[in-house]
Amino acid sequence: MVFVDAAASGDAPYELRPLAPAADASTPVTVSRRQRCSTPTPAHRREPPPARLLAIRGHEFALGAPLSRAAAANLRAALTALTMDLREALARAGGQPLPA
Repeated sequence: MVFVDAAASGDAPYELRPLAPAADASTPVTVSRRQRCSTPTPAHRREPPPARLLAIRGHEFALGAPLSRAAAANLRAALTALTMDLREALARAGGQPLPA
C-alpha cells in the first residue's frame, strides 16, 4: 500500500518511506488520516499490510495555485521511481511483468 501526498518540506524531488502502524487500535481521532489507515481495526485484530508514503515535494500550496514546473518535475521523478519500485516488487513476487 502506498499513500501519495504533496510535501511542503523534506527531500526533493520526493521521499519514499515506510509508515509504521500505530501501537494499537485505540488511536485517537486527532491523528492523521495516514496513521488511521495503517492502524489494525478491532474487528480484524490483524497487522495492517505494509504501507509506505510517497511524499512529493511541492512548491506552491495556495488555494487554486497551478502546479509549478518544479513540482511537475518532482512528480515525474516520483512516478518513475514508484513504477520501477512496483516492477521490482512484482518480479520478486513472481508476477507477470508490467507493460512498459
